[in-house]
Amino acid sequence: MRRENDDGERLVFHTCIEWSNPETHRYDKPIDGALCIVFYKIKNLDRSDYERVKQQTQSQPEWDVIRFDDDIWNSDLGIFYVPVSNGSEVECGFETLQKHFLEYGDTFGNLPGDEPV
Repeated sequence: MRRENDDGERLVFHTCIEWSNPETHRYDKPIDGALCIVFYKIKNLDRSDYERVKQQTQSQPEWDVIRFDDDIWNSDLGIFYVPVSNGSEVECGFETLQKHFLEYGDTFGNLPGDEPV
């Protein structure tokens, strides 16, 4: 990812699979046991970029499977995640997140050398 935040810090894209208590991510649907999610986050992303993409995503029905939350490890501002329960859902979840990033990735941060907006 060749983009940076307004302070000139390079943005770093991460994907992950995580298991946690459903309450950790404010997951409100019934579940027996741990919540498994696939997600992506962008290190050094400005909160305004995260919130803007979150709002745009919520306004598009095609992304209704994507949820949003804080990074529980406090290493980044927010995550875009999909709850999963088996191998095929993991694959589909990552495909959905890939499509989401392809749609919005160019709106995160700035190109190096560009003036911040």
